[in-house]
Amino acid sequence: MTSAKSRAPRTGGSDPGAMMRLSGFGAAFLVFIAVGAGFHGERFTATAARLMSGLAPLVEPLVWGISAAECLAGALVVMVFAWVLWRGFKD
Repeated sequence: MTSAKSRAPRTGGSDPGAMMRLSGFGAAFLVFIAVGAGFHGERFTATAARLMSGLAPLVEPLVWGISAAECLAGALVVMVFAWVLWRGFKD
């Protein structure tokens, strides 16, 4: 004897077959990216290095060993903290 619950069609939950197909697609995508990086890796890294070289002044120490990027990040944290405090006292 089977219960009514086991005879009822399955309407929810995860589908193992779909998950296997999705993981296969993800693996194929990662292989595609790795092959592309292998063929064009040197050209890509040279281009990225050339583009990133313009950011050098942001990471050079300005005052007491602190760079401009660190100053900007600190200012952003202080602004978010001040905004949260302002909203907290406003209500």
